[in-house]
Amino acid sequence: MKISIIGAGLVGTTTCINLCKKNIIDEIVLADINPNVEGKVMDIMQSKTIYEFKTNVYPLYDNSPTSYEITQNSDIAIITSGIPRKPGMTREELIDINKNIVFKVTEKLITYSPNIILIIVTNPMDIIVNLLRKNFNIPSNRIIGMGGILDASRFKYYIQKNISIPIDYNLIYNVFVIGSHTDTHMIPLINHVTINGNYLKDILNQSKLSDIVEKTKKGGAIITQKQGYSAGYAPAAAICVLTEAIVKDSKKILCCSSLLNGEYGIFDICIGVPMVVGRNGIEKIIELELRENDKNIFYESVNNLRLVLNSYL
Repeated sequence: MKISIIGAGLVGTTTCINLCKKNIIDEIVLADINPNVEGKVMDIMQSKTIYEFKTNVYPLYDNSPTSYEITQNSDIAIITSGIPRKPGMTREELIDINKNIVFKVTEKLITYSPNIILIIVTNPMDIIVNLLRKNFNIPSNRIIGMGGILDASRFKYYIQKNISIPIDYNLIYNVFVIGSHTDTHMIPLINHVTINGNYLKDILNQSKLSDIVEKTKKGGAIITQKQGYSAGYAPAAAICVLTEAIVKDSKKILCCSSLLNGEYGIFDICIGVPMVVGRNGIEKIIELELRENDKNIFYESVNNLRLVLNSYL
């Protein structure tokens, strides 16, 4: 397996070393517009004898039209490149700059790897996933937005923090965050969550449940505010979960942004819901039974996304 990671910032570099340590990839190309990517790759490769991984990592300093030739025959590309959020910024404020960056990168990638699966991390993720689908002749199952996996990890984090006794994360089930990967339009499905077979809504009071939902929605903004730049380690971990599901063809159920065509009564838009992920990318959409209130909020999220997209299509 060969993977190209586009963007060697905190997320891209952490993803690279995490995938190396998993020992499931033969080759990784780590690409950036900054020449310091060569030093980062040297640093990673000098850890190879310590971690004893098989992966070989190669740098791509994006400074010529043919520089992407090194990505040829990549099975997966993870696109993290773009301008990150700063304190007080919304993901939507990044649309114009990051759309152009991702489009240029995608053109180069598919030139050398026409059957590549794209994992989109760059924000605003859902909007970029939809614009890629509309502007490039790539099957929808091979354009995947990584957002819901990260949101679910934050959901679990805040659930665990609100439980008075220590709880193993593996005992927390049915943790889904659907809708757009935005502070205002993601939907943590609090009523689905169970711990040891008991519904979370029967364990915690409404005030704590509401607090969990709100902090999950603002999870990225909270980190950005506290450290002055976007999160890196949890996004990288979420990317690795998604990548591993593709590489191992594990048919894992993960919340991702990809095309809905009738599921949930929604047509012709990419948005986050649980999906089966395997070697072909998105292999099946999972339709959850939503409560009426969650269903209405989900439709609001879809309509808001359409409204933003209409100005770019």
